[in-house]
Amino acid sequence: MQLIPAQACELSDLDAFFGNSLPRWKVEQEKLYEEGYIIEAAEGWRAFFCLEQHDEALRVHSMYVKPPANGTIILTCMELASIEARRREASHLRLISHHETLDQLMALYGFEARHGFWEKTL
Repeated sequence: MQLIPAQACELSDLDAFFGNSLPRWKVEQEKLYEEGYIIEAAEGWRAFFCLEQHDEALRVHSMYVKPPANGTIILTCMELASIEARRREASHLRLISHHETLDQLMALYGFEARHGFWEKTL
């Protein structure tokens, strides 16, 4: 799998990838385009997420996984986000979860629950 900066992609291709599945794309397109990454697999684009700088930490947000979603692709997102965060010399990777299943995966992947978010020391 390969991590591709969204800025290396055509906006029209990103529009087609998201369809109506990521409402923030329509509202915050410029920000998501600047902060976003696509995960490409042999079968094509599989996922998208953004990395936003917060002091010395990076926060994962606006994650979208093209169906069918499974734990493997979500953990791949977290692994590639961790690699990119280390490359950018971040101290921590953070994520706000709204799903119990994601909470379980984050705990398994070494994230610690904080006050309202998950955090992993890099």
